[in-house]
Amino acid sequence: MYQHAPTGNCPSQCHLGLIGLTTALPSSLVAKQVSPPVDGPSSTSCLSLRNSCNATTVDLNNFYNYTSCFLLTACLQGAATPVQVLSESQAPATQLRLTESAFFAMSNENSYMTQQNYVDAYYREISITPGGTYPDDVSIITAQWDTIAAWTGFCDTENIPYENLADWLEYSGATGVCPAVMSSSATVAASIILCVLQPTTDNGSCAEMVSQCQLWVTQGLFRNEYCVLASFCYRDEWSNTDVLLLHEYPSYVPQIPTTIQEERLSEAVFYNMTGGATSMT
Repeated sequence: MYQHAPTGNCPSQCHLGLIGLTTALPSSLVAKQVSPPVDGPSSTSCLSLRNSCNATTVDLNNFYNYTSCFLLTACLQGAATPVQVLSESQAPATQLRLTESAFFAMSNENSYMTQQNYVDAYYREISITPGGTYPDDVSIITAQWDTIAAWTGFCDTENIPYENLADWLEYSGATGVCPAVMSSSATVAASIILCVLQPTTDNGSCAEMVSQCQLWVTQGLFRNEYCVLASFCYRDEWSNTDVLLLHEYPSYVPQIPTTIQEERLSEAVFYNMTGGATSMT
């Protein structure tokens, strides 16, 4: 199956250029990425949608029901979460869910939205945006959709139903939520550090323990209070302290230790945490 050039009001020279770019490779060969690239040309194109979003948004409580604002949120992946986009747009963090009518407007009334629907919607919105900038390569846009498809778990078809797309907007930046799949490419997914679930009831303290542990982890995972507490935080069935170590050590360290290689919990740390008591409650 070949990737079609976007339909709509794209200038003829842009349209022809995209045909050359997108029909040269089957869509199955387009690189899948955990986070879509945010380079100069793509970020300029994406941010030009902010002008359209700001100009058309009337009800900030229904931010996602404006096509330009949804597309701005989608194309800023890797640079900002949906929650951060809301904040930067001075919209409330608590939003009404994406409506079916807004979804159907982009999906051509289908019950699912395809990668091509997303590409078409993106280029159509750019074409009606004053000062709108087209991306240099359509693969930048398809990579954005690949990431959403991975999060929702629809890597095979990349056809995302309404409820799942609405979930991505609502939960992808939330504490304690991980993607269904790290990447649409099994090879890429296997090379990525697993997402670590944080308890949904936590207020961010687990993340802070992990952050502080990074300063001390080279002395031993169980040799300081911060790292021990971080180990307690991430003990659920989806994670373990081996995954925690991968997050704590810089990526340039050639041989990151595993839990079994770490020294046992020190008595000094234990007694510091218990206040000198022989048992921990």
